Amino acid sequence: MKHVLLKQLRLQNFKGIRERTLTFNGNTNIHGANEAGKSTIFDSFCWLLFGKDQFDRKDHEIKTLDKNNQAIHNLDHEVEAVFSVDGVEERPKRIFKEIWTKKRGEAKPTFTGHETIYFWNNVPLKAGEYQVKVNSIINEGMFKLLTNTLYFNNLPWTGRRAVLLEIAGEITNEQIFDKIATPAESYSKLISILNSGKSAVEYKKEIGVRKLKIKKELEEIPTRISEAERNKPETFNFTALAKQVEEKQAEIALIESSLSDAVKSQSAVNQVLMGKQASLHKLKSSLSELRFKIKSEVQAEQNVGANNVYQAEHAITNLNKLIAEKEAFISGRKSLKFVNYLPAIEMNNSKLEKLRTEWAEIDAREFKFDETLCVCPTCKQMLQQHDIEVKKQELLGNFNVEKLRRLNEKVSQGNKIKEDTAKIQESIATVDAHIAELEEEVVNLKAQLPQLKTRLDTLKLVEANKGSFNIEEAVDKRLAANVDAMNIGVQIANLEAEIEGANNNQGSTNNEELRQQKQSLQLELDGLKAKLSNKAIIEKTDERIKELQRQEEELAQQLADLEQTEFGIEKYNKAKMDILESRINSRFTYVSFKMFERQINGGEVECCECLVNGVPFSVVNTAGKINAGLDIINVLCQHYGVTAPVFIDNRESVSNIIPTQSQIINLIVNPAYSVLLVEAA
Repeated sequence: MKHVLLKQLRLQNFKGIRERTLTFNGNTNIHGANEAGKSTIFDSFCWLLFGKDQFDRKDHEIKTLDKNNQAIHNLDHEVEAVFSVDGVEERPKRIFKEIWTKKRGEAKPTFTGHETIYFWNNVPLKAGEYQVKVNSIINEGMFKLLTNTLYFNNLPWTGRRAVLLEIAGEITNEQIFDKIATPAESYSKLISILNSGKSAVEYKKEIGVRKLKIKKELEEIPTRISEAERNKPETFNFTALAKQVEEKQAEIALIESSLSDAVKSQSAVNQVLMGKQASLHKLKSSLSELRFKIKSEVQAEQNVGANNVYQAEHAITNLNKLIAEKEAFISGRKSLKFVNYLPAIEMNNSKLEKLRTEWAEIDAREFKFDETLCVCPTCKQMLQQHDIEVKKQELLGNFNVEKLRRLNEKVSQGNKIKEDTAKIQESIATVDAHIAELEEEVVNLKAQLPQLKTRLDTLKLVEANKGSFNIEEAVDKRLAANVDAMNIGVQIANLEAEIEGANNNQGSTNNEELRQQKQSLQLELDGLKAKLSNKAIIEKTDERIKELQRQEEELAQQLADLEQTEFGIEKYNKAKMDILESRINSRFTYVSFKMFERQINGGEVECCECLVNGVPFSVVNTAGKINAGLDIINVLCQHYGVTAPVFIDNRESVSNIIPTQSQIINLIVNPAYSVLLVEAA
């Protein structure tokens, strides 16, 4: 592993520090009061290497200012360091200079801009050459991650996740299937898709689109079947109709034969009478068959009752289970609010109260003028009154500027805390809204229970009363309401009347009666043929309905196959998520990372939240954040194979930090030191 150590840092005219050389001997403490220049040391370190301060601002206010807060011209702003890179000394230097140009016809030069001059081991370099030298030690992105304990967690969650995925390395399909504990052969189709270059996420989206299309087609098929059923003409017993047509045709043929031979007239009447008696027998047989069919249906319906009781009990059980799940989730959301969010707001309120007190103390301070400062350094005499007044105004102005700056600083700190509190309150509002929504759902679900229990009681009562059920009475009622039974009954009554009339009129048959019978039979034959023509239309419609039903079965099977594949993808993704999160968290000792957020619908979305003992990084205290940052830096150093100096601001608020191989430079607030004190840690 490459070790980069800071041994010396020299500043000249950099952010108010006129001239200062700091020597570092391994881990170092830098003590100083507020505004003494501790943060300036870190800024100079960053600017030397990359031309930016610790907040990534390029050439930000590095020039020395006068008492009027104006840049002092004709000064070179310079930072030089001595590094030890695996025991080899490297000495980079960066100088920020003003450019003064004398234009033709003007007596004095004019300020026209700035230039930056670079040196490495006292050798002048161009900007590109200098950056190559810096990157040979550590590149800019890696530098920010390894030197600032807060930098990683200030990245967008996507940036943090990208770094962690790089650390985790590639996860193979074999590892995922081992996690699932399912033979890879069961996922041959998914493996084929993944090998083609399509990701599991993309494939799942494709399946979702295909499922929507199939569901839409499935929703349309019942409507199309119903429409076809509605358009079908009335159905009849076409086999019986065909026989009736043959019988009518035979009867007509007999009558026609009888009409041609009067001698045969009586015989024809007898033949017709026999045909009617045969038809009557067939109709009565059909009625008996229909009664048997209806009786079988009634018995089957009675057996359905027990199954209905089971389904009703199952529905109540499932509803109670769903209510319990939602109440458990409500409890979890309330815990999040009262354990995490509200304590964080209380802590922020305490910080605000402290800031208000500090602001009031600063605001109450008044300017006190010490006239002993108005003695001439040469003659030791008091200055003239005019000069004393000028000196007094100068000191008063400086006092007011400093006082205003410190007041504004407290206001700025308070605003940041208020913003943080507002964000937490927004989170509380979201949680409260979610809790209210879930509680309303629980109320609505509980409101369904009485209706389900009433239905169950009714079904049980029906089952209990089956012993008094008279099946023959039920069959008689249903038979009386059956259209086919009514039609057969009418036909039986008509035939019986015709047979009775024929028996009464036997012997009086004449040609006129035969012609009337033929005419009547012909009308009946025409009606039968008209009904029989419906058969072809019904057969065609039934074939279309069967085709739609086959299509419905095929689509349902396709949907089931897609859902099975989708379930496999979800298992695959879940296993990959578990491996990824476990592999990442195994690298850290102090922090852990939540890489996926479970949704209400059961799905999971990507995220990257740093947790310190299970608490989100954003709400832990300063010590927790610093140690979390050091834990992350330790892992990154191992991954990148390099250590670099780590600057820890507000170190006075942390009693102990975790062990690290990196050089530690502690910036410690100590009001006793208006001038920075540098000492070994």
